Amino acid sequence: MDYIVNNEDKIRLLGFISFLILFYLFELFFSKFKRNKITYKRWFINFAFVFINTILLRILFPILATGLAIICNKNNIGIFNILNIPFILEFIFAFIILDFGIWVQHLIFHKVKFYGTFIKFIIVMKKLISLLV
Repeated sequence: MDYIVNNEDKIRLLGFISFLILFYLFELFFSKFKRNKITYKRWFINFAFVFINTILLRILFPILATGLAIICNKNNIGIFNILNIPFILEFIFAFIILDFGIWVQHLIFHKVKFYGTFIKFIIVMKKLISLLV
């Protein structure tokens, strides 16, 4: 556990790059649409958002997720601290639960009017950025 805590940023970066390459290869070989200039522009914009979000997250909340995990682990808070299951199962379950949370957030963004307006704002910002690029 100490290894994960001490190398959290490297592990996140490795995971991000690994999945980035994996999905790039999927899109390269199994794409539904023909790639064109707009595709690469969209990729650039999405990477710009990821980069900006990562920088902001690191500046505004530098130890939020890892710090909270350490506090919960020390105080035996949380379902995985109570259950005695192997680490690999904890990892798989946590991944599924977090992915489900992201899916629910995505669903809410499409169903709740305020969040829909927020998404439209993001789309407008992407278009503005694409005009500058």
